[in-house]
Amino acid sequence: DQFPIDNVVQYFYGVKQCCYFGVGAINKIGEALDTLKPCAVGFVTSKGAYIKSGAWGPVVDALTERNIPYSLYDKVVTNPTVDSIDEAVAQFRPLAKDDSFLVCGIGGGSPEDAAKSIAVLMKYPEQDGRSLYRFQFTPEKAAPILCINLTSGTGTEMDRFAVASPPVRRLRR
Repeated sequence: DQFPIDNVVQYFYGVKQCCYFGVGAINKIGEALDTLKPCAVGFVTSKGAYIKSGAWGPVVDALTERNIPYSLYDKVVTNPTVDSIDEAVAQFRPLAKDDSFLVCGIGGGSPEDAAKSIAVLMKYPEQDGRSLYRFQFTPEKAAPILCINLTSGTGTEMDRFAVASPPVRRLRR
């Protein structure tokens, strides 16, 4: 059997989770925004890929059409750091007027892992990336998350796990 690559297929898994697959799936962003009804969106990505891939145009069009405010954090590097996660949280907090604030990762594993961590910290204003990754509290909630995957790798867009790096400590000899 062959799968027609131009088909966009929506897969549902879990209670509130779905995933769109196929060429042109990015054009479903408006449908996703209509379902989630965010008060605002915080985008998490790395430099350039979100534009070069062509994903950003349909996203901005859908946001503009729906008059949804957004903020873009495009400083995520491979193996995101807890410092960059904290920086993005601080940038997004003023937009998070209610529980409908949406965190959206655009890219591969690193932006999507950062987005998941940011979504958790948006619900815990007294915590930061270090406390999250040192297991100093047990998160039980997170802001809604949307992942726009630009790569095929670990499948991080399909699970709740994330990885971030602590700052490197220089030890004296």
